[in-house]
Amino acid sequence: MKVDKTKWEKKTLGEICSIKRGASPRPIKKFITDAQEGVNWIKIGDTGESKYISSCKERIIPEGVSKSRFVRKGDLLLSNSMSFGHPYILNVDGCIHDGWLVLEKPTSFDTNFMYYLLSSDKTYKEFSKRAKGAVVNNLNIELVSSVLVSYPPLSEQSAIASELDNLQTVIDGYKAQLADLDALAQSVFLEMFGDPVANDKGWETNLLSEKCKIFGRIGFRGYTKNDFVDTSKDGCITLSPSNIDGLSVTYEKCSYITWHKYDESPEIQIFNGDILVVKTGSSYGKCALVRNLPHPATINPQFVVLKQVKCNNVFLVFLLATKHAKNQYDSFVGGAAIPTFSQANMRKMTFPFPPLPLQTQFASRVEAIEKQKEQIRQQLKDAETLMAERMQYYFG
Repeated sequence: MKVDKTKWEKKTLGEICSIKRGASPRPIKKFITDAQEGVNWIKIGDTGESKYISSCKERIIPEGVSKSRFVRKGDLLLSNSMSFGHPYILNVDGCIHDGWLVLEKPTSFDTNFMYYLLSSDKTYKEFSKRAKGAVVNNLNIELVSSVLVSYPPLSEQSAIASELDNLQTVIDGYKAQLADLDALAQSVFLEMFGDPVANDKGWETNLLSEKCKIFGRIGFRGYTKNDFVDTSKDGCITLSPSNIDGLSVTYEKCSYITWHKYDESPEIQIFNGDILVVKTGSSYGKCALVRNLPHPATINPQFVVLKQVKCNNVFLVFLLATKHAKNQYDSFVGGAAIPTFSQANMRKMTFPFPPLPLQTQFASRVEAIEKQKEQIRQQLKDAETLMAERMQYYFG
């Protein structure tokens, strides 16, 4: 769809919407209820990849409504701190705390168009410029209200939103296919090996340290800003938990550190076939098999790396993602404020290991699934590229 943006109107968000901030009844614990007559208590944790908030995990008692901000289906919410500037469309009524701003639905706007307008890079950059706070970026009503945006007539808004919705549906479809293939691989694992917790097939049990070498950075020494370089020409990849996608490692958004930092820790230089496990933070226990490494790499302090694997590494990464592994990780981290376990903890982990030929057979079946996933990943990448191009065309 072609548009003539020279004819679009320009107004600030404050002129377009009534923008208000949420509020929390305090102490909030006294207002939380399990009763069905409770009012939805809309939190950041109720969001997902969808543009909609359609359900809530918690409710507050009706007496708390007057101490909060009541919002309605069709309103747009904007997170105003931490992961600030992310919009969502409400599919439920409820109350919001002060981590949200509500943009009450303007009558002359298509809600879906407004969502994409707020999601655009241009709008986000405007939010970022205005965000305040030395440690945590924050948005407030005044700052959001001052952002100038450009928009077409209502009929054109609806056509643009429909095009972008169709593209998003394609993207969501590819993601669903990938999730289905991941579930298929997990079901093949259980079919062949049974539940590792029960070990109902009676496989021999071994320490993890008998099957591989386990390395990591000593302590939690990170990098200084002087350790980072701009491109792979000047240094090596340093992998972080954000590079884990399922049980695979992605390389599209990588940071790079100097060759000096790479050379000083040869035991954590990363190669194809190594297995990475997150040892600290909320994503502890996430793991991935390194494949198709495009450039020499190392890891940041949030990882341990498993090397010199004496079993099939495809089988092992699936084993490390089971409930049996999760139970052991949980026992290590205890109730720590920042959950963390060590290489020494991992060396104590025990698992049932079936015969190597069976592990290899499993890896072959997974390889066939991975080939299907690779095709879908490329289709997903193409669809996401097209979406980015159309967003730039309309809102750039």
